[in-house]
Amino acid sequence: MAGSGKIVLLLAFALAFASMPSAADYYVSTTGNDTTGDGSSGNPWATIQFAINRVSAGDTIHIAVGNYTENIEANKSVNLLGAGANNTTISAQLATRHVINVFSNSTNISNLGITGARNYAKAGVYLNYSERCTIRNNTFYTNDYGVHAYYSNNNTIANNTAYSNGKGYYIQRSHSNNLTGNKAEFSDNDNFFIYQSNYSNLSSNTGNSSSYGFRSTSTQGSVFVGNIAKNNTNGYVFLSSNSSNITNNAAENNTQTGFSFSSSNSNNLENNFADRNLWGADIVSSSGNMWNNNSFRNNTVLGISITSSNRNAFTNNTIDLNAQHGIYMKTSANNFTGNTLSRNAVGFFAEGLGNETPSNISSNTFSSNFNSVMDNNFFNNYSSNQFKSVNNNVFDPSPNRSLQYGSSTNFSVYVLMVNQSSSPSVTVNNISTSPE
Repeated sequence: MAGSGKIVLLLAFALAFASMPSAADYYVSTTGNDTTGDGSSGNPWATIQFAINRVSAGDTIHIAVGNYTENIEANKSVNLLGAGANNTTISAQLATRHVINVFSNSTNISNLGITGARNYAKAGVYLNYSERCTIRNNTFYTNDYGVHAYYSNNNTIANNTAYSNGKGYYIQRSHSNNLTGNKAEFSDNDNFFIYQSNYSNLSSNTGNSSSYGFRSTSTQGSVFVGNIAKNNTNGYVFLSSNSSNITNNAAENNTQTGFSFSSSNSNNLENNFADRNLWGADIVSSSGNMWNNNSFRNNTVLGISITSSNRNAFTNNTIDLNAQHGIYMKTSANNFTGNTLSRNAVGFFAEGLGNETPSNISSNTFSSNFNSVMDNNFFNNYSSNQFKSVNNNVFDPSPNRSLQYGSSTNFSVYVLMVNQSSSPSVTVNNISTSPE
């Protein structure tokens, strides 16, 4: 009897599963007909909106080669699949509306060219309180926003191209979204803008030739990995953005900053590269950040600028061939350990009298700088730094101050003897110097 009950239960499950509708495929073509078509491949519909209105959640709409002039409302979980971003184009019928307005979950949009939503705050794809959607392999151009996610979480935006939009990708008040392998360039403002959105994951994206390559404002817990920002005004800008991991990113040939941090705390930056920017990094009013194994080279003014920022740690970074200062620090107290500062006009420049919390500058290597250290902050601590191929290693910028020598002094003002070839190691104020 018990065995018969199990068989009946299994049969009931099987019948219920068999009665569930399976996802179906439907077709749209510029040669189709919304009146006489049935959505089959041989008798397709003519418009995408007509197809969405008639299919069921989970169905796929195949959109054939051609140009479709529509503003689409995606109000159910469907798959919109074009024949390639260069082959299937959806142009906004009205520039005052989004090209595709998504207000459903699990909607997927791929292989489409999407254009024409040029009015203010209108997007190629607008994710409106939508979750678990995938936007993949599309091209967005001449929209105000290429993709705009608004209160939309856990979406994937991957391998898209956006150019000549107001913003390429705008993630607003939306959390835990993944942006991977996307490209944006020639945006009026931002290529990638993350605003009041936490736990975003941006990896292997490229943002070129715009005001901002990547901008993050009022965020927490984001991940930036393997991105590239070139030929922008600013490469990466973080404002009030905290507790993020920023690794293996490149900022090259940006006309202002490579990496900019303002009021941003407790971030981890590792293995990033800033080359040929005006400033490699600009850090203002930001504390508790970890900078490890980054490279700042060939920047036309400064490698790293630090202002009113405390308790940051700079470890094992390379600061090389920056035209003015390798590191410039003002009214700040931070720790510098194991860094290499080479071939800069000034390796390390510190100012801001009266800051009684000292910076610790230890075990760094200064090589072939015109001046290795210029410091007028009395309270900074120097120890076990190596100086190689010196010109004027340490310089006192205050002519009215008496110079202090010997390991007992508390002042961080030094003058290092030049051409120390007769001595393999000389200590001046606890700084170890070894000629090459």
